[in-house]
Amino acid sequence: MKRLATILILAGLALASGAAEAADSLRFGLGLHGGYSKGKDAAEGVFSGGVQARLRLLGFLGVEALASYRKDDFDAAGQRVLQLEYVPVQVSAQLYLISSGAFQLYLGAGGGYYYIRSTPFLNGVEGTRTTESQVGAHGGAGIDLMITKKTALTGDVRYIYLGVDSLDAANDRYRQDSKADYWTANVGLTFYF
Repeated sequence: MKRLATILILAGLALASGAAEAADSLRFGLGLHGGYSKGKDAAEGVFSGGVQARLRLLGFLGVEALASYRKDDFDAAGQRVLQLEYVPVQVSAQLYLISSGAFQLYLGAGGGYYYIRSTPFLNGVEGTRTTESQVGAHGGAGIDLMITKKTALTGDVRYIYLGVDSLDAANDRYRQDSKADYWTANVGLTFYF
C-alpha cells in the first residue's frame, strides 16, 4: 500500500510538472511579414507581405495563421496573357526541431484558402476580371530568432501547391502547361503576449 501511495504521489508530481511546463510554453503572438515569391511558371518574382498570428501550444508544437497578398503574371509567346492576384489565408502546424533558446528551427505544413482575382489580356488589352476561390497545400521550414523574451525575428521558406481554373483556361487557349504553384521566402517580426 505504501508503495502504491508513493507511485501515485510521484505520478501526480510528474503530471503537475508537465502541466506547469505546458502552461509556461503556451504563447500567443501577432506579427507582420514581407518577402519574395516566384510562381513556378510566372513571368517573374514579386514582393509580397501580410500578417500572421502564432500560438505555441507546447515547446515543440505551434500553429500559425497567415494572410498575405501577392500577384503573378503569365506570358505566352512573349506577351502577358493573364495576371493573377492572390489573397492566401494559410494555416500551418509547426514542429520545432530546436524549441528553446534564442535560435528555434521548425518544419511546417498545412493548407489554405486562396481568393484569386484573374485578369486576362489579349494583345495587350485587359479583359473581364473574374474571381475564384481555391484550396491549396504547403510545406516548408523556418527559424525564429528570439530578439527579446517576447519578440521574434522570423524567417521561412514554403512551397505552395495550388490549382487555378483561369490559368487552366489560359493553358488550353495558348497550348501551355503553366502551373500556379509557387514558393515564397518571408522575414518578419512576431510580438508575443
